[in-house]
Amino acid sequence: MKKLCLSAAILALVLCTNASKAQMMISPGVKGGLSLTGLTNLKGDQRVTGHGGLFVHYSINKNWCIQPEVLFSAQGQKFINQTNNENTLVLDYLQLPMMLQYYPAKQFYVEAGPQVGFLLNAKNKGFNGDKADVAGNYRKADVGLNFGVGVNATKNIGIYGRYNLGLIDVAKNDDVYRQNRGVQLGVAFRVH
Repeated sequence: MKKLCLSAAILALVLCTNASKAQMMISPGVKGGLSLTGLTNLKGDQRVTGHGGLFVHYSINKNWCIQPEVLFSAQGQKFINQTNNENTLVLDYLQLPMMLQYYPAKQFYVEAGPQVGFLLNAKNKGFNGDKADVAGNYRKADVGLNFGVGVNATKNIGIYGRYNLGLIDVAKNDDVYRQNRGVQLGVAFRVH
């Protein structure tokens, strides 16, 4: 986790340094919150988890911004196994979204953008607490699209909601097409 945080901080610093050469306004920040996740074609309930990470907010003009992010996202889903017991599929990703934001009003924005995710961990957690490593059953990378909205309560604090639509089959070993899906609700803190 320390290596992940250090890598994200270095990436944010490099992005800030490169952007300062251009005439863009930049604001680094941190964000995090609640996630509701699932996979297509897997019967069960959404997994309630969390996400968090760093971002750099580039203001191009008063209406348009670009926001690259580095996030840790716990994903997966609860499901019923072959013996009728509830299990939890735990999929943890390092996600790299690149969001394009449009501000139709000063404090409100809509956003969309692509995302690449790298699988860090994949476990099947049984109803009795047993955990089995299932990383070999899932692809190491995921690609998706994000769509969201946000409100900046102050110049430093904002709230957001985002939907992630996975575009590829993340399961390797079965004939069922499984794509990640998720909703993120959270708070962002920016430095101006």
